Amino acid sequence: PVVVSRRRPWLRRTLAIVGVLAVICVGLVGGGYAYFKWRWGQIRTVSLSSIKSVYSGQPFNILVVGSDSRAGITGSAAQAFGNDQQVQGQRSDVTMVLHIDPKLKQAEALSIPRDLFVPLAGGGSNRINAAFDSGPNELIATIEQDLNIPINHYIEVSFQGFQNVVNALGGVNMDFPYPAKDAYSGLNITQSQTNACITINGAQALSVARSRHYQYEVDGNWKYDGTSDFGRIDRQHQVMKAAIKQAEGKLFTNPIALNSFIGAVVSSLTIDNQMSSSDMVSLLEHFRSFSPQSLTTYTLPTEAVNGYEDFGDVLFPIQQQDQIVINDFLNPPGGTQTSSSSGTSQTTSPTIAPSSVSVDVFNGSGAAGIAGQVSQGLKAIGFNVPTIGDASSYSYTHTVIKYAPGALESASTVASQIQISGGGTPQVQEDYSLSGPIVDLIVGSDYESIKQQSANNAGSSSEGQSSAGTGVTTTTIPPAAVEPIPSFNPAPC
Repeated sequence: PVVVSRRRPWLRRTLAIVGVLAVICVGLVGGGYAYFKWRWGQIRTVSLSSIKSVYSGQPFNILVVGSDSRAGITGSAAQAFGNDQQVQGQRSDVTMVLHIDPKLKQAEALSIPRDLFVPLAGGGSNRINAAFDSGPNELIATIEQDLNIPINHYIEVSFQGFQNVVNALGGVNMDFPYPAKDAYSGLNITQSQTNACITINGAQALSVARSRHYQYEVDGNWKYDGTSDFGRIDRQHQVMKAAIKQAEGKLFTNPIALNSFIGAVVSSLTIDNQMSSSDMVSLLEHFRSFSPQSLTTYTLPTEAVNGYEDFGDVLFPIQQQDQIVINDFLNPPGGTQTSSSSGTSQTTSPTIAPSSVSVDVFNGSGAAGIAGQVSQGLKAIGFNVPTIGDASSYSYTHTVIKYAPGALESASTVASQIQISGGGTPQVQEDYSLSGPIVDLIVGSDYESIKQQSANNAGSSSEGQSSAGTGVTTTTIPPAAVEPIPSFNPAPC
């Protein structure tokens, strides 16, 4: 099944919490900077060599990870999920990338399924959440290697952190229509607790949000939630809604509760040590009036494969559709590519001649002689090709064009002449580690041909690719899958 989700309510509501904190922090900077600095200093930081530097004020990407580490987890949650002695290591239970443009005041979010099966940067292949077991550096390197998304900052929230935030709110209020249980997550809502507004604490909220084997009782019969992750996602949505309602009704009327909540938030986060307090203040000021409703969200399309070798049930990427989604995510309206409700992705026409563009070509697929073949094709239509060689690995499934800040037109000109499988376009990606006008072309396994050569040989262009020289390629994205909202799930009250 293909899931391309443009809207995630829990993300919008999470951004609403961020908006509340933005108002708080900006106010603190104006009236209590010492308090702000003290609280900022309580956030745990980690040094990450894989983080890419970014110019001030330029668009950047933040990797947001929900860690399933059991470190510090106690009580009923430890009984349900195990403590750090019973369940060692950590995996990324939630993996999401936020793309933020401070100048345009735009934000987008891309969710990466935890069971996505990919080559790991540290070697071998596994679910992408397994990369996190070796730490954030490997997860970041895996995302950049497989999805070609540069990561500029990092934020991590743990199981214990989630509980701390809910408990700092005094719990959240929810209404369960039926008795509910999940032996794996520890959820247990009895008949006496149904059809009433009850307050659940952090451990109970975690058991709701983590429930993947949800059961509910109707007329004495226990039924199993067959919607799998869709049902789980909706339960997460409902917990977040309840948290927002609790925060809105409590924080600004109770200074003690507000201080407790801020303390729980800052003590529950881990960030990269390159994210400074001044950077955060500047970002918060840019986004102080940002409406969470304007957030565009994406989920990578995947195909379920049951019983794959020794790995069990996993999700495989659908390469062509993934590329379109990633292109839209990294290039919001006003950039190289635009997204629209009609479901099309379109690359703008190049404005410079091939003869004025220099492109280095690298073999990222491992196909023998492919870099030389592509180089000759580009030279035949006027491009300059100073260098050919091998990429850092042969695991590139998508063809990627990287360009330094200011070289977008050159990259677009190269992209307009590359034909890949399925009639799509290569990924066009700004890379802050590059400098100068030379564009890097990494040839992936989806490469087919040089378009102008193909057009000259065939005499016409086929549907889904551009006519020679037009530089415009249009590909249709499948309609967004509608996520079911089960009526048996709890709701905020």
